[in-house]
Amino acid sequence: MSDLKDFVIENGVLKNISNDKLYFEGDFTGINVTNITINKPIILQTDNALFNNVSFIIASDNVTMDGFRLTQKNGTKLFDIRSVRNIILSNNEINFTAVEGKDSYAVF
Repeated sequence: MSDLKDFVIENGVLKNISNDKLYFEGDFTGINVTNITINKPIILQTDNALFNNVSFIIASDNVTMDGFRLTQKNGTKLFDIRSVRNIILSNNEINFTAVEGKDSYAVF
């Protein structure tokens, strides 16, 4: 079984992915990554995998994220999906707390 670190390098960019679908399982709290950049068309699915204080920068068209539990209390955005098309965010549970005194967005 693969671990998240097999697919994410230090600066949070997805790597080593030859499939067009990844399935996440478990609690990813404390993974020492604050941003994950998705830079290729891909389907990311889970049955309630938990990510705490991780932002997702979607830098490719045709990305799907389905079934995640996402909590963000430390950042100014949870999803950055500017200048891309055909992004599907479905069946996700999102808990977002805005940073006091800053413009904050769950989806930007």
